[in-house]
Amino acid sequence: MVYKHFILPFNRKNPKIRLAFFSDTHNGNIQFARKQFRAWINEYKGDKYTWFIGNGDHIEAIGPFDPRFTLDHIDPSHRGKAALIDLQIKDFCQELEPIKSQVLALGMGNHEAEILRRHGSDPTQRICEALGGAN
Repeated sequence: MVYKHFILPFNRKNPKIRLAFFSDTHNGNIQFARKQFRAWINEYKGDKYTWFIGNGDHIEAIGPFDPRFTLDHIDPSHRGKAALIDLQIKDFCQELEPIKSQVLALGMGNHEAEILRRHGSDPTQRICEALGGAN
């Protein structure tokens, strides 16, 4: 974990600063609420007083190696792909692309932590690097 501080711009004419938190999106799961997530992002993208912070479990990160894995819970557009976790990372980065300059930080959830623990690959770090943001 990296401890950072951020100085957020403040304007007396518009004294609101909005911190928009999200977690447990589980991109790659059939139940990822993609339409609602996009609508929420679109509502605040470009608002210079809104900053996003992700708290973890951004991707499903349950692959065939995991006893919880079933093909039924995988997004149909991801099925049959060999690099399932890589696809989930890429897909999630595409979802955050419109707001990447507004993302303050992304944290690691238990799903990403399990990938790191079992395989030595850090999905959260890869997402942050792709977006140019803080892990």
